[in-house]
Amino acid sequence: MESNSQSAWFFNHLMHITRTDRPVEAAESLSEVNSQNLHSELVTQDVMILTGLDDHLVPFKMHNIQVNALVNAKSVTPLVFTEEVQGQNHCQVGNFGLALDTILDWLSETEK
Repeated sequence: MESNSQSAWFFNHLMHITRTDRPVEAAESLSEVNSQNLHSELVTQDVMILTGLDDHLVPFKMHNIQVNALVNAKSVTPLVFTEEVQGQNHCQVGNFGLALDTILDWLSETEK
């Protein structure tokens, strides 16, 4: 892990957000993030899914899987950000402004 800075960052961040002390504990908590534990079918409000096409943490294939899992959502707005708009990375790093403007516009529309 020490020779790969991306892996080191990933596990350090995962340990932080899962409040665990060892990489193996963090990995175990990550294994619990699955369709049986997420219960996307219980979501009934409006949902916006923002996905970076070249996300280094979440594979693109997860975009449609999550969109399709929200079977009881009031509405689902799926958006994919590409390199063309510099939003292709995880959490749209590279164009936070576009992501935030998109979220604010969506919130304004869903409040109506």
